[in-house]
Amino acid sequence: MSILKTRLLDRKPLAENTVEFILEKPAGMDFIAGQNVNIKLAELFYEDKKGPRRPFTIASSPQESELIIATRMTGSGFKKTFAEMPLGSEIECVGPNGKFYLDDDSTDIVFIAGGIGITPFRSMILDAVATKKSVPMVLLYSNANIERAAYHNLFAQLGESLPDLTYIPTMTHSENWGGETARIDSEFLKKKVTDIENKDYYLCGPPGMVNAIKEMLLQQNIPAARVRFETFWGY
Repeated sequence: MSILKTRLLDRKPLAENTVEFILEKPAGMDFIAGQNVNIKLAELFYEDKKGPRRPFTIASSPQESELIIATRMTGSGFKKTFAEMPLGSEIECVGPNGKFYLDDDSTDIVFIAGGIGITPFRSMILDAVATKKSVPMVLLYSNANIERAAYHNLFAQLGESLPDLTYIPTMTHSENWGGETARIDSEFLKKKVTDIENKDYYLCGPPGMVNAIKEMLLQQNIPAARVRFETFWGY
């Protein structure tokens, strides 16, 4: 883990109330897909009781030339500043941190994401593509509606072009969506995933969702060692 300097290169709307931030990749920075960094802004334009630091999962793959993070905009002083600070501003970056990454022994993978919890899976899946890791992958992605589904178009395209990736989005409160609308529970899992007892599961999203799915998997006799998870706070 190192203290590095980076710069804000660009930012763009990614989904409803969600922004992607593109940072300069610090020279010599190496990370494993799924890890995170701690971002410190030099100055806050708005008061924030949590201060000028926040952890963010790295959404870019290790092979990409820039450092990409994405976040829901909660209205905090930190995020309002991040959204308004001038491009080119210097930012302190501490990391990489975290142990939420693919096990080398994983040979049949199910990713389950809720909301902005999709970010580590963008990194992991693009890394698998870049390194030609040939392993079956299923991505189940839950959102309230299609407007809030970050990186949906990317995964839809990858699901069509990659034989190893099956992408299954579900929108639980959408009236203008023609696809799946169910919550991710045991019935949905058994309907969409074959041989569920012999998969490795990676879960990421809000705590309530992650905890519920983790307990559901354990009740389905999935060994705890085959369920890896990370929760995103601060929605």
